[in-house]
Order: sequence, then C-alpha cells, then structure tokens
Amino acid sequence: MDDRGLPRTEKTLRAIPKTIVLAHGHSFRAEMSTDVKEEKRGYRKPTGPTRAPGRVAQLLENCPNLYGDLSAGRARAF
Repeated sequence: MDDRGLPRTEKTLRAIPKTIVLAHGHSFRAEMSTDVKEEKRGYRKPTGPTRAPGRVAQLLENCPNLYGDLSAGRARAF
C-alpha cells in the first residue's frame, strides 16, 4: 500500500519505465477521485461517484507503463 497521492507508486514507475505495472486495489481506486479520504483508502472499498479525476488519472497520463484495473464501479466516471 502506498501513501496518499501515490508517491512511491510514481517513483517506482519512473525507475522502471520499460516494465508494465498493473495497479489494482482499494488504495489505487480511492485515488481515482480528488475527494479521497484517508478512511476510504486501505482495506475499505471506495464508494460514491468520482467527483473529479484524481492522482490515478495524472499517473495514467504521465506514466505510459502504468495500466490500471478499472473494473470496479468507481471507475465508471472516467
């Protein structure tokens, strides 16, 4: 699990640019929206609509080696 804003994920993606990384999990999905709350990260599934694209959208745009499992309901807003 990463910290809020996914700094370790970004550092890893930039360190291994030729390796495809598939992100998945509650913390990753929670960061899809700018309204991420600490209690919604970790082991609780995020709920509710995505208000505005969050950190995940930025990473997907800036790190071509990042792929995300967006099959959960929260991803429908993208």
